[in-house]
Amino acid sequence: MGLIVRTGIDMVKIARIADVVNRHGDRFLKKILSADEISICSGRVHAIAARWAAKEAVAKLFGVGIRGLASGAEALPWQDIEIRRHPNGNPHLVLYRSAVTIASAQGLSSFDISLSHDGDYAIACAIAIGIAPDE
Repeated sequence: MGLIVRTGIDMVKIARIADVVNRHGDRFLKKILSADEISICSGRVHAIAARWAAKEAVAKLFGVGIRGLASGAEALPWQDIEIRRHPNGNPHLVLYRSAVTIASAQGLSSFDISLSHDGDYAIACAIAIGIAPDE
């Protein structure tokens, strides 16, 4: 057993997310964001795009991508990854259901997330640490 560190990063063009929001509205938002995330974003497309990137970054650090494992395992639902905000404004990662199961199976126990946006792009970086499970 040893210390493990995982990272994931994702960048998205804000206009791409704006286009999807314009075409699909609340149906799209409710598919990828929790009610709290929708409230935090308050319709600001750059904030929605940053959370999209964050969820993709978390899935990448798990090695599954947001649509699931290449081996055909169940998909990691968008709603199982939530980006909340601390009172000081910093983003905070909360995992649910399948995301908790994956994190536990991989020995990951501590997470950090960073979001940013500038101009045309939003980006997020996720970091996880833990103890490698016995193999």
